[in-house]
Amino acid sequence: MGLVELAKMSYEESANLLLFFRSKIEKYVPDAFILLRKIKGIGDKIAAFILRDVVTVLSLEEKIPRQHQVFLQPVDR
Repeated sequence: MGLVELAKMSYEESANLLLFFRSKIEKYVPDAFILLRKIKGIGDKIAAFILRDVVTVLSLEEKIPRQHQVFLQPVDR
């Protein structure tokens, strides 16, 4: 999947990329992470940065289960 396909999918669901990821995060964080990883050029670290930023901007910290918080932690080697 590329960014264009993701933008099209998000527009069909909510017309806003931020709200699109909010709905994905609220449903199941690992699925949101996998969706980002399917985009060419986005690895684990960048996917975690994006999810972390969405969670922070939309104040979703309290809604993230403890076992899924690992998906919001960018890891560098």
